[in-house]
Formats: sequence, C-alpha cells, structure tokens
Amino acid sequence: MSAASGVIAVLACFKPDLAGLETVLDLLRGQVDGLVLVDNGSPDASHVALRNLLAQRPDGLAITPILQKQNTGLGDAQNCGIRAALDQGARQILLLDQDSRPAPDMVHALKEAQRAADIRGRRVAAIGPRYDEPHRNARKTIQTQAETTLHPIPAVIASGALIPAEVLREVGLFDETLFIDLLDTEWCFRARAAGYGCFVAPAAQMTHRIGDQTLRLGGRDRAVHAPFRSYYQIRNLLLLARRPHVPKLWVLRELAVMLPRALVIAAFVPPRLHRATLPLLGVWHGILGRSGRLRD
Repeated sequence: MSAASGVIAVLACFKPDLAGLETVLDLLRGQVDGLVLVDNGSPDASHVALRNLLAQRPDGLAITPILQKQNTGLGDAQNCGIRAALDQGARQILLLDQDSRPAPDMVHALKEAQRAADIRGRRVAAIGPRYDEPHRNARKTIQTQAETTLHPIPAVIASGALIPAEVLREVGLFDETLFIDLLDTEWCFRARAAGYGCFVAPAAQMTHRIGDQTLRLGGRDRAVHAPFRSYYQIRNLLLLARRPHVPKLWVLRELAVMLPRALVIAAFVPPRLHRATLPLLGVWHGILGRSGRLRD
C-alpha cells in the first residue's frame, strides 16, 4: 500500500459520462491506493468506450474494472466493488459516484477526522465530507461550527463516505434487495444499532450533484430525479419501516416530505402521468412488502 494508507475507492456507475468520470479519476490520483470501478450493466458500446478510456490513462492510479452485463442494482454493484477492494487488502473503503468531485485533500481530511474520532473513543461507522451542490446553490452540512469539528449525523450519503473495513465486516454490506435509494441510510441505521456512529467532517470538502435537473418552486431549487427514482424512494421507505433498527418517527417524517414532493414535481415536470403514477405504485408495493427491481 502507498501513502494513502490502505484506502481503496469504490465507484459504481451506469452509462458513465466519460469526461466526468475522467475528472473524478484525476482528482483521486494520489489520494487513494486504488480504485474499483464497477460499470453496472451499461450497453456493450459503453463498456468498450470505458475500456479504451482506462487503457489510455497515464499511470498513477491502479484501477480494477468490473464490467457487469446486467443492471443488478446499485447495492449489488457497490457490494461487488467493496468485496474486490477488501480482497485487495483495503483497510478503508471510500465510496464515490461519478457525479462527485472530491477536493484534492478530501481523503486526507477524512482520515484526520477518523484519527481524531479514534482518540476520543468514538466508534465510527462512516465519515462523510461537507458537500456543495453548485447547480442548486446548496450546501449540505452544519456551517456554524469550526472546520475541525466532527458532527454526528443520523446517516451520511454513500458518495464521499470513508468506511473502515472492519466495520463492513461486522455490520455487513449494503442491502441489495432495495436495489437503489436509501441503501446508505439503511446501512447507517444498521451500523448505529450495532453501536457505531456516522459523522460529517467539515474540513473534508466535495461537490456533488443530486438529481438530473433542477426545478424552481417556492423560491427554492429542487432536485429532480428520473421518474423511476420516486418509486424506489417511496417503496423503500415503507420497507424500512418494518426494520427494527430504523426509527419509525424518521420514516413518518420522510414519508410526509417525499410523497407530496414527488407528486408536486409530477405536476410540473413531464412525463407528468408517469411521474405521478410511480410514487403511488411505490406506496402499494411498499405496503405489499415487494423488494428488488421494478419490472417493466
């Protein structure tokens, strides 16, 4: 292992934006010991383009590509990457996606926060960076504290999270039955039930895009995802309500926000009927307890 001290990044993508992906790879060089890149079922042409990109890159970042033939879900893709990283001897896993842009010192700042937490005797499941959403002019952490303060938080988003390997071995990997959405939240609640905490390190910085587009409503910019995401968000929220380690009050609060927001966005963003139907289908399937991939 190099000076990055056993950190291997795992990046799962689907139909990757090659230019954006190359930017992420450049930013990671020198910050991590290696990268496991999981392409989760992109078409063959995308796989060819990705292989060509990796073959043409200069040395400096060891990349292990895993090119899956089918879209098996984000949870499975991340787990495949994590297993590969652990097999390579990773002591810490850094999760990322291609919409994130880590600062040049982000990993160093995360590791410093991890060391500070260890000194204080805190059992850390995951530490995430402060992240900005430039397209929405939004910043997603507490800003009033000193940059060195470590903020406890119920759950961190997966992208940018630094997770010790031993925690993954004890808590387990991501729940693949959720397919996509709330994977990181469920894992963080599971880690908390095992006696760990999740934190944000404000000194660690990253920009991150949430959603495919932005809708201005009520004086605020709101992230708009692809229509199918509202199905998984609502369905998985109801599935998590059955889990003993997931706080029921949190589920109620999130449901009270997620469902109306999905329906409001459906009223403004086409395809409107499709967008309105999918969250309601998510409610129905969540009540029935259905998991896995939504079949066409």
